[in-house]
Amino acid sequence: METRIQSQNFGAERAVRFQMLNKCYIYPPHIHQYAELVILLEENLTITVDGKTETITPGQAAFLFPFQVHRYFSHAINRLAIFVFSPSMLPDFFHRTAGKVGEGSVFTPSQTTLSVFREKIFDREDFDLFDIKGALYLALGDFLAGAELRESDVDTSLSSSVVNYVNDHVTDEISLRTMARELGYNPNYLSGRIHEIFGFHLPTLIASIRADKAKYLLLETDKTGLEICYECGFGSERSFHRQFKAITGSTPKEYRAHTAHGAINHGVIKYF
Repeated sequence: METRIQSQNFGAERAVRFQMLNKCYIYPPHIHQYAELVILLEENLTITVDGKTETITPGQAAFLFPFQVHRYFSHAINRLAIFVFSPSMLPDFFHRTAGKVGEGSVFTPSQTTLSVFREKIFDREDFDLFDIKGALYLALGDFLAGAELRESDVDTSLSSSVVNYVNDHVTDEISLRTMARELGYNPNYLSGRIHEIFGFHLPTLIASIRADKAKYLLLETDKTGLEICYECGFGSERSFHRQFKAITGSTPKEYRAHTAHGAINHGVIKYF
């Protein structure tokens, strides 16, 4: 199954995305340059991270480091909270764990930590970035308390450089040769490493990043399809519709119509 790239660049004022879901949660393999925390409240959920499959039970959580390939699968209606956030939010944690990932991703937060999430975030509408930042530090402290860390199999420096290059040149005609020259790599080597890290070649990576940027603009702005098409570098509406549907399974119009708009709470993008 092809791995998807998620590359929303929230900026300093949008450092985290929070979702509270009640659904049978099935999500295909994907990867992004942000960290992710999932707290499960109801029913079991299966998670596969870098090829290792674990089960999350209610009251447990899973933490994903940036650039870990992960997917979710469930047979029941889950209730869960998902936080996708920039490592810059918690610099002390990511400085301490630089270059490492967990042997496992599933852990059990303390009751104190879960109570903070419920009181400060889950049961409120007026939370802000500081509420989430404090709660995340508690959760990741619990993760580190029981985690065994290992060196990451992924060259996060190269991964980050490639994704950032595409984001910075998303409206340009991006070629492997030009990217390799600007990043200081041999084109053949870079092509092979991109395929090894992401599971597909550069053109698919570019299309996936463009589609992910388009999804964000479709949800968070009132821009027309044509405006989004050119802002994301698709070149033509026909190409935009074809590539977007190939990646997401729906047309841009269908995606906008069927997905609820997010609400921004003091720097937090919040979806339900």
